Amino acid sequence: MKTNMKKSILILLVTLLFAVMLSACGKDKIDMERFEVNLKYGYGNSLRMGSYAPFYIDVTNHGKDFGGTIQLIVPNATGNALYEKEISIPAGATKSVMLVGEIPEKIHNVNIRIGEDAENIVWKKLFLVDVTDVNEDINVGILSDDYTALGYMDRQTSPLFPSYKTRIYEMNAESFPDDAHALDMLDVIVVSDFSTDILTDHQISALRLWNSDGGFLIVGTGSTYNKTLSKLNHDFFEVQPGDLQKYSTKFGLSLRTEASALPEELYENKSPYGDENYEKVFDEIYLSDIAALEEFYLTRFLDIYGYTQEDYQNDAPDGDIREEFYWYCFEEYFYEFYLYGLYLEDFENKSKQQEELPYVEGDVLALNIDSSVVKSVFEAEIENSSKTFPLGYTLPIGSGNIFLATVDFTKNPLSRYEGNEDLFVFIVQDAIKEMNSINENGYFLEDFKNRLGELTSGAQIPSIVVYGIFFLGYLVAIIAFYIVYSKKKKTTRLWIVYPILSVAFAILIYCAGFSTRLLRPYLNVVSVLELQGPVVSKTSMMGIIVPNDKRYEVSLPKQYAVTTGIGNEWDYAWDEANCDYDSYTSSFSNGLDDNKIIIEHESALKCRNVLLRNSYHTDKEIEVKHTASDAYAVTNNYGVDLEAAYIYADSKLFYIGEIKSGETVTVTENEYVSRYSIEEEVSKKYREENMFDVMSGLFLGSLSPQYNSYHRGVLGIIASSEFIDMKNEMMYFMDSTDLESSNMRVFAAVPAKTEKGIYQETSKYRENCAEVICMVQDNAITK
Repeated sequence: MKTNMKKSILILLVTLLFAVMLSACGKDKIDMERFEVNLKYGYGNSLRMGSYAPFYIDVTNHGKDFGGTIQLIVPNATGNALYEKEISIPAGATKSVMLVGEIPEKIHNVNIRIGEDAENIVWKKLFLVDVTDVNEDINVGILSDDYTALGYMDRQTSPLFPSYKTRIYEMNAESFPDDAHALDMLDVIVVSDFSTDILTDHQISALRLWNSDGGFLIVGTGSTYNKTLSKLNHDFFEVQPGDLQKYSTKFGLSLRTEASALPEELYENKSPYGDENYEKVFDEIYLSDIAALEEFYLTRFLDIYGYTQEDYQNDAPDGDIREEFYWYCFEEYFYEFYLYGLYLEDFENKSKQQEELPYVEGDVLALNIDSSVVKSVFEAEIENSSKTFPLGYTLPIGSGNIFLATVDFTKNPLSRYEGNEDLFVFIVQDAIKEMNSINENGYFLEDFKNRLGELTSGAQIPSIVVYGIFFLGYLVAIIAFYIVYSKKKKTTRLWIVYPILSVAFAILIYCAGFSTRLLRPYLNVVSVLELQGPVVSKTSMMGIIVPNDKRYEVSLPKQYAVTTGIGNEWDYAWDEANCDYDSYTSSFSNGLDDNKIIIEHESALKCRNVLLRNSYHTDKEIEVKHTASDAYAVTNNYGVDLEAAYIYADSKLFYIGEIKSGETVTVTENEYVSRYSIEEEVSKKYREENMFDVMSGLFLGSLSPQYNSYHRGVLGIIASSEFIDMKNEMMYFMDSTDLESSNMRVFAAVPAKTEKGIYQETSKYRENCAEVICMVQDNAITK
């Protein structure tokens, strides 16, 4: 018996040993001969620090059939980020995969891995990458069936920005990405003589999102307008094509002038200065034009350096403050003045050349377009006539612009015209100017994202009011039973009643806790919807709260551009030389119809913030007019009732309140309220008018009480207030205007019925949404 038992134990041990050995043999190991991998990245094999970029990976399988994932790990001071996509490669085949990754640092290497899953890696290698932290290229993507005809757009320089040169890149329907992040490195995209209807919905969505996020889109029409407008019209803009007309023209080149941002009196001496004596020349200019300099630059100087007007006036003529102002003017003013002098000489030469350009006959498409959505019109001359015709319209879309031309840039005569290079430079010059101030704008955008992040991650403690009520009820019941049984002299029965009462109380507490018990990821979303013509630009901050440190996948619709890592702590001691390229703190999976954020090893109830951006077509609109009686009239054609509505104009805030669907409400200028008291006023209004929601929220409990309906209006005010600040600061730096004299107008409101959330309630997630609608007008509100 004992012998048989020993044999059984021995056989069991041998079996377990073989099982372990087989398991070890079955696990994949690194095999560098199995795959051959080639990497191309960005545009022209260059990456921009601070941008997302595409990585094109070609994989050749020299082994057996393979199915798994291909991964890109990008090092980062806030924690490495992993981007992955599923891949299937038959033996001997080659597959091409595009992954998109963010480049927040001036890194030197990225890690490419191939694995059966996240754990079983079978191939990996570090690849050298070239990252530049100096933006001196204007990257221009070209979508055209005649790419070579647009070669004149390459390597062009604006006289005002001589360090910037255009660089064009050929794109087609096959290579055009379906992820807006992959377009992040492009500053301009030209679509001319191209059938846009062959682009997929995901590709169109990526183009529109890139455009509304600050990209500059140039659209050619002319004789090929049917091809170009097929999928852009009624989606990016609303135009009615008319007849093709023939004009003999110079394409507007002889009408172009460059308006300076500085006062005219500072340009009396317009001759350029040599580099060797520019400081001496500036000394003379400063002394003679100090009043003009103070009028133009002093407000900005005092604001940036934190001084007051009194500080400056009381400072000695040779004091520290005035010396700082001197150097501020030298750096800000004279550089611009010096370039302007050089530009004038170049411009005079160009003007002479352009006067000598021949008139040529070209096909021009008449476009019927609503003038209220036009930012500016590019005029062109007609031979032997004082009349002009529109060569193009600039239309705003979110933070970007569209230049809708009435001609085809690929067709003769424009494609072979002597001045076509200058024409292209004039068109893209505004895009270059905005690029020039991208660092200042980026700061305010980051601050805006951080404030939205605060709204999504606060107050994660369940409401305890309902538990307090149950506890009071329990005490009352105990006392009541005691009094009743004491009078009946049957207190011994309390030994049975009290345990039953305790069990009942425990069951009530357990059942009531379902509304606060976190069993699945909880998503708090605050969205700002910016209306811009037929397009809505949606910026959402999502706070993801997970129950524990297990692995969770949060699927996101494909049309959202996702930025992870918002709010992570920066490691200032980070050094790439000591980087572990196989570790990562965030991972992102790119699929055909959705993208997944993968959260693992996260602390329970800790909030992970993610920025989502989307842009889509809408038929809804809100009409705002500044009437002759100094009042603002708002017509709600948005389709739902609006709450907590207000107008911010001329540095004043006019509170409107509720606007029913289809209703027009007027508010006069003497009804403005303090911007700093508006949150308190709206909060009070919601508490008074939505008391039922308040009480139900308290009794039912909530993981995030600030998302109950009585706080929705307050959230809207906070989010839109931050939005106003961001837009104001951007305008301040881009237009050099004082905030008090800004022409920007903002209408903001909270929809009574939230648009469909990213998920709504599903078996995988719980979601709370708060939305605010904003409409920005950079110029005076329509009369």
